[in-house]
Amino acid sequence: METKKVKQLLMATIVFSFVSLSSQTYQTKLIKQVNITYSGVTDTVDLMPIVINTNGNAVVSGNQKMNSTQYNASTIDQLSTGVTNWISQYNSSNQKAFITANCKDALGNIYTAGAIRTNTTNGIDFLVMKLNSAGVTQWVYTYNGPNSTNDVASGVCVDPAGNVFVTGASDGSGSNLIDYATIMIDNTGNQQWCTRYNYNNSIDVPTGIIYDPYTNEVVVSGSSGLGCNNRYSKCACWLLRFWNTTRTS
Repeated sequence: METKKVKQLLMATIVFSFVSLSSQTYQTKLIKQVNITYSGVTDTVDLMPIVINTNGNAVVSGNQKMNSTQYNASTIDQLSTGVTNWISQYNSSNQKAFITANCKDALGNIYTAGAIRTNTTNGIDFLVMKLNSAGVTQWVYTYNGPNSTNDVASGVCVDPAGNVFVTGASDGSGSNLIDYATIMIDNTGNQQWCTRYNYNNSIDVPTGIIYDPYTNEVVVSGSSGLGCNNRYSKCACWLLRFWNTTRTS
């Protein structure tokens, strides 16, 4: 049942993001320059978010299956020639970990967000990491929501001071179903605040977050089930929530 719930959180994030993109028309000409492949130590590697770093390298994050029970949160830095520059792997107690979003700062540091199973009682928790430009982990942050079940980060951004903002879907407590959970983490990896958003005790799934340097706000977008009375209803609408870096909403 827990695996089903986790898959539904991930599918909701992916589907709502796809719908947002598919509502616009893009025309571009793609010219293949180089093929880049990475197979890892097993036959299962899932790479999703990608960002171009300040040095022009492509940084791709996701997860890699290590064995039947362990998945590592993985980030790969690739040169423009297709050569792998570095690979970062993270796990805790040989559990399952994955990355759903990444971003960079002006110094070339990489920030990743996703989820990890930290123990047998918390379900899965937010996982946020900072890597330097050489792929060395600077700090790791995890968040266990009030229901101690499933919490999956889906977006991450950073401000000029190095403060990190992460958002994701988090099981609510009591009659709440799934809530927005948005967190500010300072540049040393310490939580500054956490704010949660619940609409009508329904399914609230954030899919993205950006920092606005003009207003010193973070903008969180996603969806919410309106008038729904169960976790798996298909009704939804778009929401947009604003927080500044001192948590005023």
